[in-house]
Amino acid sequence: MSDLVFGPNRSPVGRISYPFVWTPRESQDGKGKPRYSASLILDRQDPIVQVIYDDCVAVAREFFGARWGGNPAGFKEHWPIKNRDLETKVQGDPAFGNVVLNASCSDKRAPRIMDRNNKPLQNQTEIYGGMIGAIHVQAMAYDQNGFKGVKLWLNGLTKVADAEKFGNGDFEPPVGEYAVPDYLKAKVIQPAYTQHQTAPAYTQSDADSMMMRAVSGSHHFPAASVARDGADDPPF
Repeated sequence: MSDLVFGPNRSPVGRISYPFVWTPRESQDGKGKPRYSASLILDRQDPIVQVIYDDCVAVAREFFGARWGGNPAGFKEHWPIKNRDLETKVQGDPAFGNVVLNASCSDKRAPRIMDRNNKPLQNQTEIYGGMIGAIHVQAMAYDQNGFKGVKLWLNGLTKVADAEKFGNGDFEPPVGEYAVPDYLKAKVIQPAYTQHQTAPAYTQSDADSMMMRAVSGSHHFPAASVARDGADDPPF
């Protein structure tokens, strides 16, 4: 008997989460091999959830027969459909109250990454957690190297539309000057100016003074630390 049984191809659409589709992800427990992977968050009422569930049950029955017992809980973590109401109480989790499909494939063959016109995507920033996408998967029953269960084999991923990113991917630091704590002021050598700040500018009197010094043969230019017109000195 084969050590693998596959179901039909499916392409559910939802919100992509944890897409490791460019570089294989290392095994979290250190026991398995690196794998390409992605998760899909679906509303529990989406009809595709039942379709995927039925696929998983079908391959489990075909492969394990009476050994399975008909209960997905018997596979524990080796079952690809997760009900996040039962597994987390964190309201901020975007998957809370939904169903999550976990899909993966061997590091020997990367999944196809495409736009909605089936054109290959090359820009890795196009794929992120939170976007709307489709994962192209097949339910698969397996019994290999001491591990048995059902998983969703990841054949590819299609970007369908942009959406709000999960996490802090769009974080922008505040613009402005930062006050140096008193205990660090003695360590300051030169204030750091960023592109959001303007360097000290000479006033008209500075320009006149420079001209007079040049005419008189003196080439001592005013220090760069002169005050800026209408601006405060850095708070150091």
